[in-house]
Amino acid sequence: MGELAPRAVKATAKAILGPIAEGLITVAFTHYGHDPDGGKLAGGIGKAYVEEGIDFVDSFFEERRRRIMLYTETADNLASGNTLVVFNAAARNPKLLEVLGRTVETASRSLDDPKIQALAGIYVRCAQDGARVDEALIMTDLLRDLEVPHLRLLRVLDGTPSPYTFPGTSNKVALWVRATILDRDPGLEPALDVLIGRITALGLMREDPENEADEPIWVLTEFGRKLVAQLNAVASSAGATSD
Repeated sequence: MGELAPRAVKATAKAILGPIAEGLITVAFTHYGHDPDGGKLAGGIGKAYVEEGIDFVDSFFEERRRRIMLYTETADNLASGNTLVVFNAAARNPKLLEVLGRTVETASRSLDDPKIQALAGIYVRCAQDGARVDEALIMTDLLRDLEVPHLRLLRVLDGTPSPYTFPGTSNKVALWVRATILDRDPGLEPALDVLIGRITALGLMREDPENEADEPIWVLTEFGRKLVAQLNAVASSAGATSD
């Protein structure tokens, strides 16, 4: 990519990381025995802790830089190498610039690489189709509130459910209830109720309004399906590129 990353996201990354750097250094140095105002070290032991604190800050920013680089590389792949054109479009469009800023900021804080890639995809699609600005901002704000377990549940609900037999009947119906969700992804069990509550509150899933059973049947909303489609599309593109 050459100088693509520095030219494309340097200003945005600096704006995001600058205030965080100042705050982290103050917290770390104060905690580990350094006075950020007077520059005084609390003895030899304090100095050792300060050095560890500096390593901690360096590691923090190195991980942030890695995430932003992944965002940029993904955008480059999705834009077929025309990323500079896609990024430069933001300089002429305040709304698009807002999408760029929000997606990069959210990506820099994300612990999930597929989520970072999806954020890059949101920006590229928006840059290629200005009519998607409002949708892009909504998706970005939603992804900011979703972590890996939330995304796992969304992907489960986007699939074909396992047959389920309601208690007291012999009829098997393919639908998403608690049992079939956990059959597909047992690891969600400890936090399933919390995950359902959060995703429902965000308007990405809901109870089936035609449900006549004694327990909730869950379905994705239209926007929930759009969000999962975005995640899947970017994942497929990233896989094809890596092959």
